[in-house]
Amino acid sequence: MMSQYLTIKRDYPDAILLFRMGDFYETFLDDAKTASRVLGIALTSRGKEGGKDIPLAGIPHHAAETYIARLVRAGLKVAVCEQVEDPKLAKGLVKRSVVEVITPGTITSALLLTEKENNYLAAVFERDGRWGIARADLSTGEFTVSEAPSRDLVDELARFSPSEILISRGEADAEAVALMRDRLPGVSFTEMDDWLFLPESATDTLRDHFKVSSLEGFGIGDMPLAAGAAGALIAYLRQTQKRLLPHIAALSVDRKSGYMEIDENSLANLEILKPLHAEDRGASLVDVLDRTLTAMGGRKLRAWLRAPLIDTKAVGARLEAVEDLLSDEV
Repeated sequence: MMSQYLTIKRDYPDAILLFRMGDFYETFLDDAKTASRVLGIALTSRGKEGGKDIPLAGIPHHAAETYIARLVRAGLKVAVCEQVEDPKLAKGLVKRSVVEVITPGTITSALLLTEKENNYLAAVFERDGRWGIARADLSTGEFTVSEAPSRDLVDELARFSPSEILISRGEADAEAVALMRDRLPGVSFTEMDDWLFLPESATDTLRDHFKVSSLEGFGIGDMPLAAGAAGALIAYLRQTQKRLLPHIAALSVDRKSGYMEIDENSLANLEILKPLHAEDRGASLVDVLDRTLTAMGGRKLRAWLRAPLIDTKAVGARLEAVEDLLSDEV
């Protein structure tokens, strides 16, 4: 059994591997020590390795979602390894396989999501001082790309507050990555193989995902950096979710025209989405304005406040739409 565990663990070295054994998920070795510390559960042992006890910590299967939520809140990745055959029919050891990897940017559990806020996974790809940026919300299917110069990168990311950012392992600008880590505290960073970001391979990934022969219809034919980031993001979702993603059915381009760009400092100092001080709950602009009745409406209001319209025709059209909805004519 430990040989099976270690074989599977080798493929997920940066994740806590939850290894299904009957009615429990077990963790072993360093994972068990981490799980015991983060979750406050007992650390025991099972068997020996090299003459030393093998650390063990387990959680009940029926309560796994709660424990997984706590691990992810601590910034950890979780690989869920299930029994993939009926133990009664198994000859020898029951077959097991990882069926999902849960990371800060791929959460879909209601226990971890704030219903009126998006949970974005982002990917960034740089060439010659310019960055391609992709973002997706796995819970809603939203998928958007943009491009920006290096000086605007952090402000662009701060505008939609990603939970996790994918970066190229060997080719990412070290100075820019250090700046992102410094100015985006609490964000998880995940390194991926460089080739996944290359526009050629990323374009193939996107064409395969959307089942199209060309990306021209999505408007990114002239945005190779955005395509690179988007392709890497889809590749990561495939790796972690272990399933098709039919609800991510479209790709939109954010060309940042027609609305006001609000930088990171202004967004914070104006207390648009969050108060400056945690104790001032309910004191942000969105808290004052939000009278939406659905999670979708709440997310839309936040998106509008992050990027206020500056085109008078668009402002007028929005106001007219609101007036129509409030009238008795609809």
